[in-house]
Amino acid sequence: MTDLIEAVQKQDPGSALVELIELELDDDTTLYFHSGLDLGLDKVQFRDKLPSTTPREYIALPLELKGVERSAEGASARPSLTVANILTTFRGAIEPFTNKDLVGKRVIRRTTLKKYLVGQDPDLSSP
Repeated sequence: MTDLIEAVQKQDPGSALVELIELELDDDTTLYFHSGLDLGLDKVQFRDKLPSTTPREYIALPLELKGVERSAEGASARPSLTVANILTTFRGAIEPFTNKDLVGKRVIRRTTLKKYLVGQDPDLSSP
């Protein structure tokens, strides 16, 4: 993890930032996607725990995550995740859910560098 912190703090980290989103629908169903359509990749893979876990596949999807902040003062942040046509896009995965059912679900945002995605840097992506 310190390699990532050191790389991001450089003026030129040598790779684009990638935002990965996980949407937990219930105990058994989690959707993985990324907003990085500008990366030119429909799907990316990322290991959140090295070295032995199987990489998760994140699908490119136009989305907007706003209102995420860290502060110990004042009211709690109320972030919002906007996904165009979510019920059409995720029809198979969220069949029993409606828009109202998605309110309050857990969303995990991971930010990493493109070079840390599986297959982007041969030295980092091997198990």
